Amino acid sequence: MERVSVVEYTSGIVPGTDMQKEYQANKTKVYSYISGRDDRSESSFSGISNSGIMNIKEIQRKRLTKGRIISVLNFISYVIEVIFMVFLLLDQFFESDTPLSLEPRYIRVIWIIILCLQGAFTLSPLIFNAGDFYEILTDKIWINFALVCISITLSSVIPTVDTHIGITIMSPVLFVLMKIYSHYFIYHQIKYHDEGNAFVSRLEFFTLHVTFSMIEAWITYLMLFSAFQVLVQYLNSRGEIEEAEKNEYIQSLGVLAMVVILCEMAYNLAYYKDVIFSIFCFGIFVGIWFRNRFGRAGDRTAMAQKSSLGCAIISLIFTIITTIHSSKSAFYLKYFAINRKLKNIEDAMIQNDQEIEHRNQY
Repeated sequence: MERVSVVEYTSGIVPGTDMQKEYQANKTKVYSYISGRDDRSESSFSGISNSGIMNIKEIQRKRLTKGRIISVLNFISYVIEVIFMVFLLLDQFFESDTPLSLEPRYIRVIWIIILCLQGAFTLSPLIFNAGDFYEILTDKIWINFALVCISITLSSVIPTVDTHIGITIMSPVLFVLMKIYSHYFIYHQIKYHDEGNAFVSRLEFFTLHVTFSMIEAWITYLMLFSAFQVLVQYLNSRGEIEEAEKNEYIQSLGVLAMVVILCEMAYNLAYYKDVIFSIFCFGIFVGIWFRNRFGRAGDRTAMAQKSSLGCAIISLIFTIITTIHSSKSAFYLKYFAINRKLKNIEDAMIQNDQEIEHRNQY
């Protein structure tokens, strides 16, 4: 079958003809085809029989059932995460004073935003009848979001366990594993490789792309911060190191961690056009600068102040350039163009049906 674009496919539809019925019957398949979510060959679209349509409906019904089960599992794991975060993490975590530290109130705001976005993600498939959203759940995310919620819950418990048993390596190890898992099994799965050519709805963009971009950036910070804490504790245990030399080591390690965050941000901007990730990193750099500038002794954090401010400026410039140069790819605007065309065609069909019905009455 010769490749046919969506515009060519829909432009030949004349309201009131047999093509109208064909279009209505095959609209779901067209959406799956153009969005790259249907792995079948193009020849399978040449002749769609009634039995084929019934088979498609049966497959869709099973997908919806599986998607609802996954949605309920995600919701349960999310509720457990919120309970532990409220009673444990928000009250006692990150009360530290290092070049990578953020203000406790700043951290609470970030966690509240992330939890709200996670709530929107878990509730959206339960509230809205989003077929494409269920396909994302069943084909790409599966139960991985629930596992990440469990990992975040564990991250709120482990600092307390570390304090009692005197082991500090558990938190960094958990965050490293969480970073690897969330990147390859969630973030990498939902971010498209074709620079925004996929057809992503508003619901999917805000509940998936925004949510998991922020989670990915936040997990990166948590991983580096927890590892940084271990190194700082190790340096503090070395009594033979002078205070000035120790402070220089600590600041150098903090700068290295900021550079790692900046490198990942640049990679995601270049490869995924992920401006949400870069905006979140910009916020982290600003928070680090604010903490070092106003929350700690200025003469001991000059290197961290300059580095965090520099990283913030670089991340802002990169974000602006990517937004201007690749706005359609960054925000998946091609979906909205094709959606408006399909909506206009549907409106024309409805209007034509009404006119035919009106003429038949007379």
